[in-house]
Formats: sequence, C-alpha cells, structure tokens
Amino acid sequence: MAENGKHAKETTKQCPNCQLLNPPAAQHCDCGYNFRTRSIEQPEKEGKGGRKLSLRGALVIMFVAISVALIPALALVLLLHVWGWGG
Repeated sequence: MAENGKHAKETTKQCPNCQLLNPPAAQHCDCGYNFRTRSIEQPEKEGKGGRKLSLRGALVIMFVAISVALIPALALVLLLHVWGWGG
C-alpha cells in the first residue's frame, strides 16, 4: 500500500502557480496555468458568465426593482385612504 502523500500525488496534479490540486488529466488550472507549456495564460471564460450587462438589461432590472418596491407601498397607501386612515 502506498503512503498517503504518494497516493495523493498519483491522483492529483498540483498547480505550481496557485497550489490548487487538479485531476491528473487536466491541461489547464483554473488560475490559467497551462501544464503542457508550463506557462500562465489568460483563463478561458465558460459560457456567458463573463458577459457585461447591457444598458437595456440594467434598465429592465432597475424597473423591476422599483416596481417590486413601489407596488406594495402604493397598495398600502390606497388601503389606508379607503379605510379613512390616510387623513
């Protein structure tokens, strides 16, 4: 039976840049280190996670946030007025 440290080295590959343990078949570390070329590269962005928010998207989010905040407040003011508590 192999020692714990030796067994761990066989099943993982430690990045010399960030010390993260990677699978033995990994070609790149999450930090951007390339095990094949032994150099640091810009990490690739997966999917749409790195996309910037457009102005239209920001306006939609702002509208929804304001609506969510104002609708209950306006409903409360209307109810208080109907019940005669609004002055």
